Amino acid sequence: MAQLKGIDISYWQRNNYEALINNFGKDFVICRAAFSKNVDAYCDKMYQYAKSKGKKLGFYFFPLTSDGTPEACAEWAYKQVLGYIGEALPILDWEAYKNTATHNHNDVDWAHRWLKKFYELSGVKPVIYMSASLESSLNWSQVVADNYGLWIAKYGSNDGADHGCPAPKYWKTVALHQYTSRGDGVSLDCDNFFGNCEAWDAYCGKKQNTDTTVPTVTVPEVETKKTNQEIAQEVIDDKWGKRDERFKALYAAGYDARTIQDIVNSMLKVANPYQTYIVVKGDNLSKIAARFGTTYQKIAADNKIQNVSLIYPGMVLKIYK
Repeated sequence: MAQLKGIDISYWQRNNYEALINNFGKDFVICRAAFSKNVDAYCDKMYQYAKSKGKKLGFYFFPLTSDGTPEACAEWAYKQVLGYIGEALPILDWEAYKNTATHNHNDVDWAHRWLKKFYELSGVKPVIYMSASLESSLNWSQVVADNYGLWIAKYGSNDGADHGCPAPKYWKTVALHQYTSRGDGVSLDCDNFFGNCEAWDAYCGKKQNTDTTVPTVTVPEVETKKTNQEIAQEVIDDKWGKRDERFKALYAAGYDARTIQDIVNSMLKVANPYQTYIVVKGDNLSKIAARFGTTYQKIAADNKIQNVSLIYPGMVLKIYK
């Protein structure tokens, strides 16, 4: 099977994007064009550098459903990338977001309308990016029927290695697979494109022979999935990155990031059953107890204070939950 290898990068890689493109962007580089209606300040720098190195090119938008109608958002997006149309692969980044009031990732119709409008304006059909869990949990039948390609994300153990492309539920073929968010051992998305250079160009809107196709994916062997508790411990051990990176990686690996975070919070609460308080001038145990919803007797007992009147500024107290 013909296959190209590359990376997708954004503002987070601004400090070392040249090295990442040279070392990991073997065949192609996909740059983030914008998040919501904020253009990525480093997109064009990365794009032009990758272009100068002879890489195949792509760009992606992560719009939020609260930004406006999908048609208006697609039109705004199109106007930001006029110089890229025809030479780079356009992509709609569709994933869960930490604030569901800001972005409803379950709104398949919104995504479908964005794709249609961008295609109407540009003459190029965008690919849609999503995690394997989103692809299997929502009904993408109409998007598939309208022949929009799929870029699917699933990392397996997310150790930087390629553990095989998952078989999608709705699509018969996969255009790209994002197989890790730690391709450089730290924080780099690495991808496979299932096709040759001519197939990539066809996705960009360049005319090709009619036999240019994207191969069907091979169903991988089923991996043993870790429990939510095991993943939560890995989060505590800092194996899944920070904030948005962690949520993205967890969803791509097939886990509900919010459920994992709830378990993490519960585990940390058990591991750290108290908080500390530093006594200031004017404090007494009764005043401190009232502030934390406990009793002065409990604070005295927990901190082995025999005389409740003898506390002093700078003294560190443990306030147990």
